[in-house]
Amino acid sequence: MSDLDLLATFLEIYRRGSLTAAAAALGVSQPAVSGQLARLESQLDSVLFERSRRGAVPTPRAHELARHIASPMDQLRGALAQDAERRSRQGTVRLGAAGELTASRLVPALAPLVSGGLRLDFTLGLADDLLSALAEGELDLVVSSIRPPAGRRGLVAMPFVDEEFVLVATPTTARSVDQGRLAEDPLAALAICRSWPTALNCRSSAATGEASSAAGRPTRSR
Repeated sequence: MSDLDLLATFLEIYRRGSLTAAAAALGVSQPAVSGQLARLESQLDSVLFERSRRGAVPTPRAHELARHIASPMDQLRGALAQDAERRSRQGTVRLGAAGELTASRLVPALAPLVSGGLRLDFTLGLADDLLSALAEGELDLVVSSIRPPAGRRGLVAMPFVDEEFVLVATPTTARSVDQGRLAEDPLAALAICRSWPTALNCRSSAATGEASSAAGRPTRSR
């Protein structure tokens, strides 16, 4: 064990007031802390703590040592923590999403992570295709407008944002729409799947089942 480890143990005892609390903070046993303290006291040829009912009471030598090492030790810990955080952001995350959402929301939000060393590999496409790729292990994360089907095990969805789609048409076009069919099947009545396949998650105007339930109501993006 290095001298820095002994000093770190000493500082935990000094700040927490007992060997038991220091051991819990360091994730080691109390006998291990006692042994490290005894080794440091032997190296310094000084008693650093007096045991009492109040715990470990610092001696004048302990106060002097703490004044000298507390700030440098804290700075060293901060530097190590920053380095660990930087290394944790390295690597590549394979992310799938719709093109519009990626450009407007994801790229601006994730830019700080990229500048910190993380690499993002985007795959743009329809929700069903992206969720299939996620289930096959080809993607790490998908931001989708629909939840994964119940049959796809191992996928967990978390609500991210609510988004509302509004259809706007000229008065002439609005008068030409069959109101009865609009109430029963909005996508088929408006024939808009060819224009907005990504937003409404449908492949053609014939796809009425899986997307029709979302027409005319807010669509949740995840």
